[in-house]
Amino acid sequence: MRKIQNWKKAVLVVIDVLLINTAYFLAFFFRFEGKISKSSLSDYRGQALWITFIFILCFALFKLYRSLWAYAGIDEFIHGIEACT
Repeated sequence: MRKIQNWKKAVLVVIDVLLINTAYFLAFFFRFEGKISKSSLSDYRGQALWITFIFILCFALFKLYRSLWAYAGIDEFIHGIEACT
């Protein structure tokens, strides 16, 4: 049972990393109206790792990966709002 929970946590982290980076790239894309300069793209690449790390760290600190989302309740919702804020 423990292995399945660890596997689920790893999958959640990977999904979060993908979604965080997609959102961050789309923010750059819309900010520059689809015409991202090489220097801005370089800035994105330099910042993306740190942004991802900070988000994953916040999600872990607010215990988003400890709860079972199949039984999500108000506590998990509040943890999610706190982490995103």
